Amino acid sequence: KQIQKAKEANTNILFFNKNGKYFYDADRLHFHYKKLIKKCNIEFRAMYNTRHTFATLMIKNNVPMHIVSQTMGHKTIQETLTTYAKFLPDENLKIDRNVDILQ
Repeated sequence: KQIQKAKEANTNILFFNKNGKYFYDADRLHFHYKKLIKKCNIEFRAMYNTRHTFATLMIKNNVPMHIVSQTMGHKTIQETLTTYAKFLPDENLKIDRNVDILQ
Protein backbone atom coordinates (compact mmCIF):
# COMPACT_ATOMS: atom_id res chain seq x y z
CA LYS A 1 0.00 0.00 0.00
CA GLN A 2 2.85 2.38 0.83
CA ILE A 3 4.47 1.88 -2.57
CA GLN A 4 1.16 2.45 -4.38
CA LYS A 5 0.58 5.68 -2.42
CA ALA A 6 4.10 6.84 -3.29
CA LYS A 7 3.46 6.22 -6.98
CA GLU A 8 0.15 8.07 -6.84
CA ALA A 9 1.83 11.02 -5.09
CA ASN A 10 4.72 10.86 -7.58
CA THR A 11 7.28 10.71 -4.80
CA ASN A 12 9.95 8.39 -3.43
CA ILE A 13 8.71 8.89 0.11
CA LEU A 14 7.27 5.64 1.43
CA PHE A 15 5.85 6.66 4.79
CA PHE A 16 2.28 7.92 4.84
CA ASN A 17 -0.02 8.45 7.79
CA LYS A 18 -3.65 7.27 7.97
CA ASN A 19 -4.82 10.39 6.15
CA GLY A 20 -2.54 9.77 3.18
CA LYS A 21 -0.16 12.61 4.02
CA TYR A 22 3.49 11.74 3.91
CA PHE A 23 6.23 12.39 6.40
CA TYR A 24 8.91 14.81 5.27
CA ASP A 25 11.54 13.79 7.78
CA ALA A 26 12.39 11.28 10.47
CA ASP A 27 11.47 13.68 13.29
CA ARG A 28 7.78 13.42 12.45
CA LEU A 29 8.01 9.69 11.96
CA HIS A 30 9.92 9.16 15.21
CA PHE A 31 6.84 9.69 17.41
CA HIS A 32 4.98 6.90 15.59
CA TYR A 33 8.07 4.68 15.60
CA LYS A 34 8.39 4.93 19.41
CA LYS A 35 4.69 4.18 19.80
CA LEU A 36 4.93 1.14 17.53
CA ILE A 37 7.95 -0.46 19.20
CA LYS A 38 6.37 0.04 22.60
CA LYS A 39 3.15 -1.60 21.37
CA CYS A 40 5.20 -4.51 19.97
CA ASN A 41 7.11 -4.82 23.24
CA ILE A 42 10.45 -4.35 21.47
CA GLU A 43 13.43 -2.90 23.29
CA PHE A 44 13.93 0.72 22.23
CA ARG A 45 16.61 1.48 19.68
CA ALA A 46 17.04 4.83 18.02
CA MET A 47 15.41 4.83 14.62
CA TYR A 48 18.77 5.59 13.02
CA ASN A 49 20.05 2.23 14.27
CA THR A 50 17.55 0.47 12.02
CA ARG A 51 19.58 1.79 9.08
CA HIS A 52 22.65 -0.08 10.34
CA THR A 53 20.59 -3.20 11.00
CA PHE A 54 19.26 -3.07 7.44
CA ALA A 55 22.75 -2.72 5.94
CA THR A 56 24.15 -5.46 8.16
CA LEU A 57 21.38 -7.86 7.18
CA MET A 58 22.03 -7.16 3.49
CA ILE A 59 25.72 -7.93 3.96
CA LYS A 60 25.06 -11.10 5.97
CA ASN A 61 22.69 -12.24 3.20
CA ASN A 62 25.44 -11.85 0.59
CA VAL A 63 24.03 -8.82 -1.20
CA PRO A 64 26.88 -7.47 -3.36
CA MET A 65 28.70 -4.60 -1.68
CA HIS A 66 28.05 -2.16 -4.53
CA ILE A 67 24.30 -2.76 -4.09
CA VAL A 68 24.56 -2.20 -0.33
CA SER A 69 26.50 0.99 -1.00
CA GLN A 70 23.94 2.32 -3.50
CA THR A 71 21.01 1.39 -1.25
CA MET A 72 22.57 3.18 1.72
CA GLY A 73 23.24 6.26 -0.41
CA HIS A 74 26.98 6.19 0.13
CA LYS A 75 29.13 8.11 -2.34
CA THR A 76 31.67 5.28 -2.60
CA ILE A 77 31.94 1.60 -1.84
CA GLN A 78 34.92 2.50 0.36
CA GLU A 79 32.57 4.45 2.64
CA THR A 80 30.37 1.38 2.96
CA LEU A 81 33.33 -0.92 3.60
CA THR A 82 34.75 1.42 6.24
CA THR A 83 31.42 1.46 8.07
CA TYR A 84 30.39 -2.19 7.72
CA ALA A 85 33.62 -4.20 7.20
CA LYS A 86 33.29 -5.73 10.65
CA PHE A 87 30.14 -7.49 9.44
CA LEU A 88 31.75 -9.10 6.39
CA PRO A 89 32.12 -12.88 6.57
CA ASP A 90 35.60 -13.83 7.72
CA GLU A 91 36.62 -15.66 4.55
CA ASN A 92 40.09 -16.54 5.80
CA LEU A 93 38.57 -18.84 8.42
CA LYS A 94 37.21 -21.06 5.63
CA ILE A 95 40.68 -21.89 4.31
CA ASP A 96 41.81 -25.45 4.87
CA ARG A 97 45.15 -24.89 6.60
CA ASN A 98 46.05 -28.58 6.47
CA VAL A 99 46.62 -28.54 2.72
CA ASP A 100 50.18 -29.31 1.71
CA ILE A 101 50.95 -26.67 -0.91
CA LEU A 102 54.31 -28.26 -1.75
CA GLN A 103 52.84 -31.40 -3.29
